[in-house]
Amino acid sequence: MAACLSDVAATLAVADAEGLAAVSMRRVAGDLGSGTASLYRYITSRDELVDLMVDAAQGEDPLPESTEDWRADLGAVARVACDAAAASVAGG
Repeated sequence: MAACLSDVAATLAVADAEGLAAVSMRRVAGDLGSGTASLYRYITSRDELVDLMVDAAQGEDPLPESTEDWRADLGAVARVACDAAAASVAGG
């Protein structure tokens, strides 16, 4: 599904300002100046919208290579996730 970056950005803005509970298809469509049905053409559900928000917040950082040590790998993935979340909160 090809969601517009503006759809995801509008959703992140609502969640940042008012929390995840305020995110709805109707709310995001209204903030974008379009109808709810128009948004459904690109994003099929609120769950998909939240998934897109998570992807955007996570960023483009790839996961670290496996070292075959699951504890070390889990720590490395946690650090990448933490860094991505911190960057999202910081606006970058």
